[in-house]
Amino acid sequence: MRVMAAGETVREWQVHDTRALYEKAQQAVDFPQGMAAEVTLAVAQWGDGWGWGEEALLRLK
Repeated sequence: MRVMAAGETVREWQVHDTRALYEKAQQAVDFPQGMAAEVTLAVAQWGDGWGWGEEALLRLK
């Protein structure tokens, strides 16, 4: 999982489940002035035989 603001990664972590939570406390650290106009969440699946798949992107704001 990656959280990006204006194309720059502000937080990145690995998830070992079918869901992830981007908690309010983490958001407050990443965006102390509130979320920027261009915040995007990116997720990609890992496979032992092929590595990282293509990222799916979701614009949050």
